[in-house]
Amino acid sequence: MGISKYIDFDLFIRCIGLRSSKQIFQHIAHEASFFCETNPQELFDTFIDRYNCYGVSGENGVAIFDVKSKKIKKPIMFVVTFDQEIDLNERDTSGVDLMVGVVSPESYGSEHLQNLAGIARLFRSHDLCSALRETKSEDEMKMLFMPSQDWIIAA
Repeated sequence: MGISKYIDFDLFIRCIGLRSSKQIFQHIAHEASFFCETNPQELFDTFIDRYNCYGVSGENGVAIFDVKSKKIKKPIMFVVTFDQEIDLNERDTSGVDLMVGVVSPESYGSEHLQNLAGIARLFRSHDLCSALRETKSEDEMKMLFMPSQDWIIAA
C-alpha cells in the first residue's frame, strides 16, 4: 500500500459472524498480521489498546478504525463486512455492518492521515456501502475497489 491517487485495500473479510469486539479484532489481527509483518498477538494487543482508549468512529452503519504503532512493520488498509449489525460501542453511532481500517507504522504520520481521510470520503458513498453489503464473496468486494469505479475516483 502506498500513497496513490486511488485507495488500495490489502485485506477484505466478508460476512464475519462474530459479535464481540475482542473476537472481531482477534480475527482481523490474525488475517492482517501477514500483511503488516507483525506477530498476530502483538497486532491484536495493539488493536485492543487503541480500541479501549479511543473506540471507533463511524456513521451510517460504517465503523472506521485506525491505529499507528512501532510494532507494525508495514501499513495496510482493510474492509470487513458483518453478517448482521453489531454494536461496537462507537461514540457516533449505535450499530455497524461495515468496518474499514487504516493500520500504519508509527513513522507514517501524514500518509496515515491521508489514507484515513481518503477512506472517510470514500465511505460516505451510500452506493458503495450498499454494494459492499450485497457482495457474495471477497472477490466481489475487491472488484468494487477497482480504479475505474466512480466512488474510487471521487475519493
